[in-house]
Amino acid sequence: MIELLKFALLPFLVFVTANFTLIYFSKRSFGTCMPITLLISVFLLFISQTIFKTFNIGILLLLIISVVGLGLLIVKRKNREYIERCFSIGFIGFLIAYILFVFIDYGRSFSLYDEFQHWGKMIKEMYRLDKFYLAEGNLLLNHHDYPPFVSIFEMLWCKLSLAYSEASATLAMHVLTYSMLVPVLLDRYFKDIERTALKILASISVLFICVFIILMFDMNIPSSFVSIYIDILMPVFYAYGIIVVLDKENIDTPFGFVSLLLIQSALILSKQMSIAFIMLIWLFYTLRMIPGISFKKVIKSLVVLAVPLLILVLWSRYVSQCGYRGQFDLSKISITGLINILRGVGTDAQVYTYYLYRGYLLRENLLNSYVPVSYFFMAVMFETILFILLVHKKNSFHKADFIRTTILYVVGTLGYLLTMYTLYMYCFSEEEMMILASYSRYMSSFTIGEALVILVLIFDSYKFSTKTLCIFMVVLIALTNWNMYRKLKPQRYNEISAENVRNKAIAEEIEKYTSEGDSIVFLSNSEEKDSFFIGYYLDYTKVDTKLSGYAIPSMEEEEYDRWSNVEKRIMANDYVYITETSDVLKLKMSVFTDDEITDDSLYKVEPDGGWAKLIKIY
Repeated sequence: MIELLKFALLPFLVFVTANFTLIYFSKRSFGTCMPITLLISVFLLFISQTIFKTFNIGILLLLIISVVGLGLLIVKRKNREYIERCFSIGFIGFLIAYILFVFIDYGRSFSLYDEFQHWGKMIKEMYRLDKFYLAEGNLLLNHHDYPPFVSIFEMLWCKLSLAYSEASATLAMHVLTYSMLVPVLLDRYFKDIERTALKILASISVLFICVFIILMFDMNIPSSFVSIYIDILMPVFYAYGIIVVLDKENIDTPFGFVSLLLIQSALILSKQMSIAFIMLIWLFYTLRMIPGISFKKVIKSLVVLAVPLLILVLWSRYVSQCGYRGQFDLSKISITGLINILRGVGTDAQVYTYYLYRGYLLRENLLNSYVPVSYFFMAVMFETILFILLVHKKNSFHKADFIRTTILYVVGTLGYLLTMYTLYMYCFSEEEMMILASYSRYMSSFTIGEALVILVLIFDSYKFSTKTLCIFMVVLIALTNWNMYRKLKPQRYNEISAENVRNKAIAEEIEKYTSEGDSIVFLSNSEEKDSFFIGYYLDYTKVDTKLSGYAIPSMEEEEYDRWSNVEKRIMANDYVYITETSDVLKLKMSVFTDDEITDDSLYKVEPDGGWAKLIKIY
């Protein structure tokens, strides 16, 4: 019970009471303020780390804000207007969503490759070091260049829960994701509901409408729905940015403008690919300001674009200063080359991939429903809905709204299509591009965002009663493929995989013999994949990943250079761990040791006159 309370209660109290502070000073409702409170909390830690080289000052400031909020709640308890804003329907929706995801996430363990390779390790390293995961002494295995926004929030959640845990990181991801939607939509479109029972019903309906839209459009296999992958969060951030622009009551106020800058900055500090969403939000904001254009509006538009781009430049410079490179080498990209590929002129792999990509856009299903819908037909479907809104809701969805939104969707659809085309042609390996690696996952990140924006526009145009809202929810659930329902299964009932148990046990055994700062390289007769999985569980031993994906080469003469590389990696590390042996491996390793080479064996590397000798530990 104590573990559950730490997992669920402490972070909830901190963020909710901190939100009470923002509610008081902004004079806005719970749902309007909650996304901003969460975003500000991350930027407090980011700025704290940037200036003071510690997250703790940012955490302290957040706790002070939280205590102030609690004090305000007590002092202003007889101020009916303030109390109603604090406990609006948005609060009810946030509470219900929170309970749902505590129920789902409690007891979860990581299961997906990227959670072990980098997302989870990023959180662990920041928790351990009290620094960004690029800092000296980090044990991160890959993707040091990735922006840290989401990982900072997950690390903060673990700090507030008083311990790092995979379940806490997952709950943090869900809270951040659905706080951008559920309380916001409820306080904006359903604030006039008076009866508590109807507020609860409306909150449940909006929550499950959002959940099942995401389930319907999330084509990442295995699903990222219950994980710390950020493929769902990015389109949700995008949808929230569009909500901010559509909010006529706030967008022209300092609160609305700061909200827009915060979400733009959060996007760019979450993932490099989010630049596409940033440009779309900026485009929509600029289109909205065109009527009655003025110098002040031009400056505001430029600021909305300039701030995230400046943050990207500063982060990229910091990554370079730490000695790391970006994920994609953009210098390879050629506009002329992209055009030539469309004409059939390029490498065989590029031309093949282009035709495959074109076919996927027309035919590959991107919808978890009973009717398959491709990227192209999804774009047609979204535009059809916009036209229906124009025809049936002229009084609320005007012609100018239709034109602006159509431009947003057309530019977004074509822009994202071209972005992925460019990445496949120049930024993926030939093996990856020729199978359109992660096609469904990448395209889902965009279509989820587009679907959520359509939902916002529907709420913006139609006045939904609670009954209609419930019917909408039931229809949406019925249209979603029933296989998606099991993704809502409580994670504590999932058994931890035998492989995870094995990897954790191996890591614990290794660190009985290694010291802080020691390095280790993993070898295997088959494709070496333990560097990341076992490496995630190592708490102070540095893993050499340069042989990750390697199989120990055969005795063929042409493999000499590859084996020479293996020898160099052995001599560059303090320990060697062999996971799988063979006769070839035993023969090759005999130059390093007289000890028997066995599966799952650890060896100490001892310098031996310009060579190395392996001393078997177990």
